[in-house]
Amino acid sequence: MNIRRLVHLLFHVQPGEGAIVALLTSFYFLMGIAFVTTKTSAYALFVTEFGSESLPYTYVAIALGTPILTLIYLGFARTLNPARFLFVILFLMGMITMLLRIGLEYADTRRVIIFFGTITFRT
Repeated sequence: MNIRRLVHLLFHVQPGEGAIVALLTSFYFLMGIAFVTTKTSAYALFVTEFGSESLPYTYVAIALGTPILTLIYLGFARTLNPARFLFVILFLMGMITMLLRIGLEYADTRRVIIFFGTITFRT
């Protein structure tokens, strides 16, 4: 049995879809590596800066913030078409990244890390 037949049987990949499936699989594999590396670094930096006694407060902030962000996200998903929705999400992610960078440059670093750290730990 060749690999194409096996992939078709296991994942129902139709003829002509192999290239896109391979690209998406590679993309998510690389995203997983980046995710694990970033999470490990973020937790280590957080614990180094604030100590492990601050972790419960972070988890409470995440537990309170996640439902609110989810409701906003679902509101966008219902009202926008898929292409526009992806553009808005990409734009918002860029804005959050810029705000984090500006906040780290000009504000009290400790407060900015606490505020934006909850975003980092949530994702």
